[in-house]
Amino acid sequence: MGPYVRRAFTVVVRDSLLRLTRVFAAAALLGLLAGITACLPLEVEVEGERAEFGACPEAFCSEATPQGLIFVGVGFWDDDRLRLGPITPEGTIRVGLRLPDMGELPPLRVEVEDNAAVRIGEVTDDVNLYSGVPMKRVELVGCFEGEVVVRVVEAETGYLMDRLRLTVDPVGELTVVKVDGADDGALVAGESQLIGVRILSHGGFGRIVDQALSLTAVGYPTQPENMYWDCFSFTPEPGTDSVTFEARSGGQVVQKTFRVVEPSW
Repeated sequence: MGPYVRRAFTVVVRDSLLRLTRVFAAAALLGLLAGITACLPLEVEVEGERAEFGACPEAFCSEATPQGLIFVGVGFWDDDRLRLGPITPEGTIRVGLRLPDMGELPPLRVEVEDNAAVRIGEVTDDVNLYSGVPMKRVELVGCFEGEVVVRVVEAETGYLMDRLRLTVDPVGELTVVKVDGADDGALVAGESQLIGVRILSHGGFGRIVDQALSLTAVGYPTQPENMYWDCFSFTPEPGTDSVTFEARSGGQVVQKTFRVVEPSW
């Protein structure tokens, strides 16, 4: 079984907030929702090498994970893709770890080689917000361009549970766009609108992830609210002529100015 994508979202019904769990990103469903909402959180789940190929890829593997592990990460607000990463130098991705049968994980640690392109952060307990599946969560921080094998091993023996290859690639292009409605360079005063950020790889990998991405409204009285790691909600103030957004990722900075117009009604 290959990698797959799960979308999860929340809707308000009769003034009660109902969480719909384990909603999969079927094309027909996405087409139906496209006119209703944008920036739906996209959860990407990828099998590790042991889970995908059904064999131990190293000399010693853990007996606690004969089916390997599932690695859980983020996708993009406008791009359904079936892989984790790449990430940017100085950027981060927070990766969940779970068993294929959704059981409890044994004690583990996460490793990379010395002087690797990725630095390992703290491993914490976590639960999937939408499905309730118990997970571990580790933050991976890009250091420099390259590829790294992220190894998840038994805490006591060091035997491999599973592993994942992750690429670090510099930012080639950083763009700020209007998500909902026509991207005509105009925002409507007093109305909440969605602003997306696209990070493109320098090395031809397409879109890349940086959960440390920041978006600010330069010198503006209100600031964007993070809806998803690369998608933000923003309400322009009435009586202002324009707003300039500044996005920062992987050591790159870009600004984009939008006109602010009064509502037509």
